[in-house]
Amino acid sequence: MRVHIIEHMDLLGLGSIHQWLEETDQLVTSTQLHKGEHLPDPSEFDLVILLGGTMSVCEENKYLWLKTEKQWLKNVIDSGKHVLGICLGAQLIASALGAEVRQHTYSEAGWWPVAFHPHARKHPFLRDVVIPEFFFQFHQDTFELPDKAVLLAGSLACTRQMFSVNNRVLGLQFHPEFTPESVQYIAKHLHPSLKEGPFIQSPQAMLSSWQNCRASQKFLFSMLRNIEASVQSEALSLSS
Repeated sequence: MRVHIIEHMDLLGLGSIHQWLEETDQLVTSTQLHKGEHLPDPSEFDLVILLGGTMSVCEENKYLWLKTEKQWLKNVIDSGKHVLGICLGAQLIASALGAEVRQHTYSEAGWWPVAFHPHARKHPFLRDVVIPEFFFQFHQDTFELPDKAVLLAGSLACTRQMFSVNNRVLGLQFHPEFTPESVQYIAKHLHPSLKEGPFIQSPQAMLSSWQNCRASQKFLFSMLRNIEASVQSEALSLSS
């Protein structure tokens, strides 16, 4: 499978996605938009993974590449490619498809429960996936659902945590890719900049629950296997 990675900043990177890509021997390319790199033609990949970032999708005047990325992403989705967006990546999908993205009433940071709707279990990307009790959250924005999107999961703080469009596009507000090193970096370097709130964990709480990363990784790897199977199934149907 040809996988293209879109990065928006240097700090946290791919997390455990990197391990899955290596273990499954995928063909990987990437674009670092914050370094001025160009976006590829959709014909050059089967799956695009949009990573997170501390910026807002609304900050087009500050991050000039955001407008270009959203236009490109709309074209990618319209062309029928598989798309996985995480945090900022999910917000970019929503914005590219015409949905509103705005600052949320509550910011979230730390390990919080995510409730999956009963119909989520039937989604092809979530088939036979074990869902952890907690996922790591790190965001201050939220989004409305795009047209034709199906809501798959929510949380107490944020009702829109996962959505799908046409069984090819998946947006996650939470971070299943975070490793213990990711959590440690946030607790040490990024937590001091957060405003206090009911869904902001202390650095100590974040670090004491780092073992949740293993369950998140299992969830992520199973989901990625299902996405790969969907890509392969479509490729076979087109070639027959």
